[in-house]
Amino acid sequence: EDLLLKNIADIQKATITMYGKANEKGSLFAGIHTEELVLAIKEQTGLGLDADHLVLDEPLKEVGEHTIMAKVGETEAKFKVVIKAEE
Repeated sequence: EDLLLKNIADIQKATITMYGKANEKGSLFAGIHTEELVLAIKEQTGLGLDADHLVLDEPLKEVGEHTIMAKVGETEAKFKVVIKAEE
């Protein structure tokens, strides 16, 4: 659990960049779910979190910057996810 708490602390400094197919208005054709976020976090930061550590009410469906909360027990951290349209 100590490692998880360290990961939560470290994720606050991270900005995760993801790409998705979007229309002209910036709406993604397929939403980005917690499982995809967990993979991107691991790939881009090396931090291991589980999908149930991310507080995401619904999939991310818009291009742009999003603030996501990660939570382990009483410890919370916010980090940025930037979604860009695939070329």
